[in-house]
Amino acid sequence: MAGYIALNTPHVDVSLDLESIVVEIATKTKPQAFKPDLEDNQKRWLVVGICLHSVVSPALRQYVASSMKKMYKRLKQSHKIDVQKYPNILQKYPVARLLNYEAINNNRNILFRGKKDYPNYDYKIQNAVDLSKLFLNSQMAQYAGFDETCDSSVLLNIIMHSDVTSIVSNLADKLRSNVRNPWAHCNFDEWCSVKYLSSLQLMQQLIRNLKLSSEVTILADLTRWEVNGLHFLQGTTLGLEIIEEISHEVSSLAKYVLKIKKDATSAFGVVHSTLEMISNEIKETCKRVDQSDHTIEIIKSDVETLKIQAKQTIKIHDELYSFAQTEISAVKNDIKEIQKDIEDIKTYTFHHRPPGKVFFYPPDRVPVFVGRVDQLSLLKNKFIGSKFNQHTYVLCGLGGCGKTSLSTEFAWSFHHCYPGGVFWISAESIESLEDTITTLAVDLNLIGGNSKETLKKTLSWLSRLTKRWLLIIDNADTTLISGQIKELLLGSWKRNTNGHIIVTTRREPTEAAESLRVKIDDCIHLQTLSNDEGVQFIIKRTERYVQHETEKDSIFKLVDDLGGLPLALEQAAAHIKVLECSFSDYLARFEKKRLKLLTKTASTSFETNKERLTVLTTWLLNMDYIRKQSEEEGLGISAVLIMNVASFFFADDIPIELFNNGEPNIEVLDAHETLSDPVGVKQVVEILTRFSLFQRCRTNSLSVHRLVQEIIRNNICINKRQQVIQSAIRMVNKALLNTSTPMIAINENKENKHVVRGKLYLWNKLAANANALKSYLGASKDSDSYVGLDMIRIMQTAAIFNSLHQRQDVALDDQNQMLNIMASLELDENTYRSITAIKIPLLEWDLVCIQNSIATVLQENETQDQNTPSVPLSPERLRLMGNNAFEKGSYEDALQCYSEALRACPTNKCDNRILLNRSLVYLKLSDYSKALQDANACIEIDPYNWKGHMWKSYAIAELINAREFMEEMEGSGLGSACIAAQLNEECLLRYKMKIHYPIISYIMVDNQLPLSKYIKCIENRPGTTYMLKKGHYIFDELVATTKSCQIIGVEVGVEIDIGPGICICKLPESAFAIEFEHEPVITLHFENISFITKYGQFTIKENSVATFYRC
Repeated sequence: MAGYIALNTPHVDVSLDLESIVVEIATKTKPQAFKPDLEDNQKRWLVVGICLHSVVSPALRQYVASSMKKMYKRLKQSHKIDVQKYPNILQKYPVARLLNYEAINNNRNILFRGKKDYPNYDYKIQNAVDLSKLFLNSQMAQYAGFDETCDSSVLLNIIMHSDVTSIVSNLADKLRSNVRNPWAHCNFDEWCSVKYLSSLQLMQQLIRNLKLSSEVTILADLTRWEVNGLHFLQGTTLGLEIIEEISHEVSSLAKYVLKIKKDATSAFGVVHSTLEMISNEIKETCKRVDQSDHTIEIIKSDVETLKIQAKQTIKIHDELYSFAQTEISAVKNDIKEIQKDIEDIKTYTFHHRPPGKVFFYPPDRVPVFVGRVDQLSLLKNKFIGSKFNQHTYVLCGLGGCGKTSLSTEFAWSFHHCYPGGVFWISAESIESLEDTITTLAVDLNLIGGNSKETLKKTLSWLSRLTKRWLLIIDNADTTLISGQIKELLLGSWKRNTNGHIIVTTRREPTEAAESLRVKIDDCIHLQTLSNDEGVQFIIKRTERYVQHETEKDSIFKLVDDLGGLPLALEQAAAHIKVLECSFSDYLARFEKKRLKLLTKTASTSFETNKERLTVLTTWLLNMDYIRKQSEEEGLGISAVLIMNVASFFFADDIPIELFNNGEPNIEVLDAHETLSDPVGVKQVVEILTRFSLFQRCRTNSLSVHRLVQEIIRNNICINKRQQVIQSAIRMVNKALLNTSTPMIAINENKENKHVVRGKLYLWNKLAANANALKSYLGASKDSDSYVGLDMIRIMQTAAIFNSLHQRQDVALDDQNQMLNIMASLELDENTYRSITAIKIPLLEWDLVCIQNSIATVLQENETQDQNTPSVPLSPERLRLMGNNAFEKGSYEDALQCYSEALRACPTNKCDNRILLNRSLVYLKLSDYSKALQDANACIEIDPYNWKGHMWKSYAIAELINAREFMEEMEGSGLGSACIAAQLNEECLLRYKMKIHYPIISYIMVDNQLPLSKYIKCIENRPGTTYMLKKGHYIFDELVATTKSCQIIGVEVGVEIDIGPGICICKLPESAFAIEFEHEPVITLHFENISFITKYGQFTIKENSVATFYRC
């Protein structure tokens, strides 16, 4: 059997008499543990018996004693059962249950002529115990009280027959028939795990329904035995405490069986025999434990021997102690270095947006960043120390020397110092500048009429940020600084801002200072890594622990030969790590390959300065092994093909979806099968990233240095170039076919503007790569051979992409090329319509839809499927994020969160709270026009929202102060202030309300009286606001106003019939009997009203003004 019981027994012969065995079990004292060899079914039977006898039965006695006492008291009062006599006796209870009076008062011995003498029975019931016996047969009613003499079978029968309709009665019946009776028959085969568990559950269910005050304790006991039983069954070696308890319970069971056996059926003889068998098994196990004692003595002897040996070892240890001390300090230093490495690993193992950062656009962090301590410290001291002062630093250096890596590292390391955001703009070309500016403008909803206007609005937004921000302008290498690049680098927008700017360029410091108009001291000339930094980089990147001086010398020589160029060091280290070669071996290969290249420079067009030759040499070494690895792993030339194809793509973000078998299929049969299988594509990507030619970018994209791309392109054979470009076209075409297109997004957007949020995220990446590929097609001598539907789709995508980024001339050229290709092909009507469905330049509706579909979606998990148009965060979650940012004073972050939340809301169910919050944010940012728009939108949803009216009144007041609204619009603001005050008088205590509207007077008007009565009433002060609820109002006479007022419809559906007309005029002083100060101008303001008239008209005379807003 699998269970174990902890017990220890003296080594003596014991008879098999059950009582002596019970005494033996109950008196074990030696604290050991053992595992009795019993079957699982026997163990289950034993645990169930213990639970029935020791846990359930005492609980049933409590319940039966209590219920019988209550029943006895009740029947004494109702049926006088304590004095009843034949024949006036209670015969049935409850309902149709015949009571067995033979079971009490020795009635079964009262006979007449050998038969039962019912008339002479003693029917007086003296106590609750006698009452309980009436529900049993005479044989079972042999107990003296609700004590140990009253066993579980009797108790269950009493419950069953005394209350036949209750749940407790049904449960008692099930427990008796399904558990207690089978247990008494000792048929072990039926005690499987299912019956065992159901028995325990049935006991627990019955206890819960008894509603006893000690229910918790009883259930705890059952649970404890359930746990003990689990250990018993699983074969766990049990300890002394559990063994003592099991021994005690077996003893109790044995005594109980001995007692019951005398008066019960032969079934208890089986139980008796079973307990004897279990006890014998425990005894045999104890004997084995005693035998183990002898083994322990032997072990003790061995321990003494070991002690002697230990003393000798200690002596040797003392001799070695002094030597060990000299090594400890070295180990401590190693530990410190390891700890530092661990911290570095922790620092560089994340690539997602830092928590709490809404605006964060730098590329992924470089996994291994070494050196540049002085430059980082300089940037930190200059920037962080300058607080809110605007400052610009320029990083100058050769291509591949680590300018971008240093900028990225600074952005990630000190992002917490820039609560306003960290922004990244690529200035390598006009196109890359426009692309990154447009991406940011789409996220900020700042798209202008053209690229210049978009740049102006984006830079204006950046200049107004109240929190400190960081802008990195990468690769500012254009020969001529003009146009938009000039505005970005030299524009006045930077003046008096809270921003820090880092510019990276290949210009020399003196040229950079002159071109970018900065001080020469603000230009950091970034040299290649020093030899020590290069050695540290190689060791860290290869993850080698270098001990021998010869290895260190090889690394030092390699770093020197590579010129300390980080790009070359990265590729060399990746090669050494993947192939596990020695540093000296790689150095020999490198020098050999470089020598071969030097002999070919005269016949190549490749620029062979030292830096490029170094990168080319390391790349060619890796290229050889990429080809070799691709073939060894059964991928043919797939890895080489993908590497060549990717050299024509967008370097910063190449989606893995582009790596496929093409549509139509690529002609490189060797690679077709590999690229048809997702597993094969993963293998190819792994090889390319393994040798560090490509880096993983976020989750499903790769990036590559542009210098590496150039090297790859220049080393493609002329006769293979056409095949590579053709393969690239087909791969892009298939990727475009397998993702959502702008036309799909536009069609879906017509039904629900929020369905397509993020839908074109992947398409936008593919389009950037299609546009990059397109730039190499026009320069190709074989461009005429790239004619087909796949090429048409490339040009269509490039045209939409360029129009989206406001390069309309380029977009139109792309469209013309597309149409020329289409003219040379025979296309069916449906294909032609689908390709030309989107007009170039993009229509305003299409432009807005596509921009909404490519905008960055705020999300907590940035690893979501790129092709899934979903908004991971709910409007409520975004609202709370916005509230948190607002409380911190990060109003721009709050605005972004609220705007995203509104986009996430269903079209027909906009959250009014978000509109209110965004309106307030606009007020904080002094964007009063947009604050007014959101306040009006809020009021349209809920006309009784006092905050909406209050924000509206603030916005109008500020617009008038800024002279963006005429002073005559003050009535609209005053009306909104009155409505807010009517809805919540406490708003009058607000500081801004007191400043903008110190005096407020308003009247709520119903449509019972003609409106002219209110207007002509001389009791109302000038500037009074009349608020009209939904209804029809009339002017029953020609009204001439003598004072300013506002008439506001506070609900939709306010109609005014002006009747004979309204005259707005300033009366002469002679018209009044008394002298008082008159208004210089009479202003009558109407808002949210529909006018009805047949012949009347408005008359506005000198020194009078009428304004109508949303009428």
